Amino acid sequence: METIRTAVFCGCCAALALTIAGELISAEHFAKQIRLLFTLILAAAILRPLTALHLHFDLPDPETAQDIAAAQYADAQEIFRNAAAERICTALNLAFAEKDIPCEVVSVDVHIAADGSIGINEAIIRGNLLTGSVYLREWLGSGITVREEVQADA
Repeated sequence: METIRTAVFCGCCAALALTIAGELISAEHFAKQIRLLFTLILAAAILRPLTALHLHFDLPDPETAQDIAAAQYADAQEIFRNAAAERICTALNLAFAEKDIPCEVVSVDVHIAADGSIGINEAIIRGNLLTGSVYLREWLGSGITVREEVQADA
């Protein structure tokens, strides 16, 4: 900040000197040379303090930036996968409730293909396993694995 303040002060002083010199020297045939000389002095006075600034930018290492981008992409994919699994569980539980089936989907194992399609590998349910698995295979396809939630003994 001090450097910029010094540059502005030097520019003002040089401009003031140029104005005073222009008024004192009334010779018209030297006016262009005097104006050129004082313009150069003004430019030097303004640029000199600014050249003392040492601007230093540290660019990130490209390999580090790629690693960070890959980690962020993996995190985003995981968040998207978890959100999709949660919404699928909610939709399946609403479908069970509409049909009055005493079953609840606890979790689903979701994978997302490169083309953006969502596949379900496995569903873990609580309640009537037989009826729940019949409906889940009907809704989601026969390739899905349906397991009953394992109750931890207390």
